Amino acid sequence: MRTVLLVILAVGLAGLGPTLGRQPAAGPPEHAPEPSAAKITAVNDPDKFAWDLFLEINRPVGAEPRAVRWDEWGDQAVMYTDPNAPPVWPGAKKARNLRPSRQHELRRLQSAPLFAAPGPAPSVPDRGPDSEEVRMNRAGFDYVVQNGLWYQQGVIKQARAPGGIKFPTGAISIKALWKVITEADKPRYHWDEYQPPPVPNQPNQPPKQIIGLIALHVTSKVLPNWHWATFEQEDNPAFADLIGAHDSYGMIPADVKPNPQPDKGYKTALKPELLARMKAAGLDPAWGHYRLKGAQIDFTDATGRPTILGNSITEDGFVATSSCVTCHARATAMFQSGGGGRPAFTHLPVFNPAGQSDNGTPKPEWFWGPGTPAPPIFYQVDFLWELSFAPKYRTVPEDTK
Repeated sequence: MRTVLLVILAVGLAGLGPTLGRQPAAGPPEHAPEPSAAKITAVNDPDKFAWDLFLEINRPVGAEPRAVRWDEWGDQAVMYTDPNAPPVWPGAKKARNLRPSRQHELRRLQSAPLFAAPGPAPSVPDRGPDSEEVRMNRAGFDYVVQNGLWYQQGVIKQARAPGGIKFPTGAISIKALWKVITEADKPRYHWDEYQPPPVPNQPNQPPKQIIGLIALHVTSKVLPNWHWATFEQEDNPAFADLIGAHDSYGMIPADVKPNPQPDKGYKTALKPELLARMKAAGLDPAWGHYRLKGAQIDFTDATGRPTILGNSITEDGFVATSSCVTCHARATAMFQSGGGGRPAFTHLPVFNPAGQSDNGTPKPEWFWGPGTPAPPIFYQVDFLWELSFAPKYRTVPEDTK
């Protein structure tokens, strides 16, 4: 039963209801509802829960070669294309829509003075024109559609409503980053064929590429502040640089200390029990070359120290200060006065002026102004930066949607 519950959560087919204690015929219940098995695992063994999700979302599906479950999820590049019409669930693998890493582009833009200053430039990886995609499972996708979150006015309307923006517990979001690989690399990577977009006014169009997955963020709303996990392909040379890596469930050794010199690579292995689970779940053997760098469920540890988690690919250049949960707590939105009668859709910056991430406990002044009661400066959008950047301004009346 416990395994079945986890499967239901991971694929987003249904919410996990609470397990109720027996109640007397009259009067209050004997005790409060118990949390779901998935929530217990996410809190008490976040590394195991990360692998539980990993196994479920990377199961092969359909007749499409190499397609896994998250290939059939809603693609951010498509979901927010038309603010005047709701997105349609794909239900099958479609052509990939890869883009440059938004995170690294924003860091360059928001920290422009830092990058323009004399001396060595801050690290911003150059991985080619396209490398990133963001997807959301059916539970999250349906919440976006049902609450009008695919356009800017809908985001603000729901943020202002009682309860604000609160995704269901079955919602899962992933961020995947790819790189071009060779034919010989295929056995060590989850790979795919990718057709780069056409180049306007060019007679010779780019050929198909073989791309390999190098980083995978998996975020689950099983907890109020989400459960955060980041995975990397084992050959990434900076895998545990600066902050190390920790996986008490699946990796040998469980704790990896950072090398004194960066980009030297790390030797790790997966436990036989985890490899057996992969085989039993029907996963391609290439998934055995991926490692959980860490999981995160809170802003601080029990002693008040900020928790740090960063992927060597997606957080390259600010790994040492990276905190998934704190950074995403800053995912916000607000309308401010703009020219031409259209309000400006704004949000908190992702990075501080030094080009680094905030970590630790969120600060009230990020969201609230002075006064009693304090007016909101920004509305939180339930930890999803895509709601801060992707929606466009709706230009048709709401009643025609």
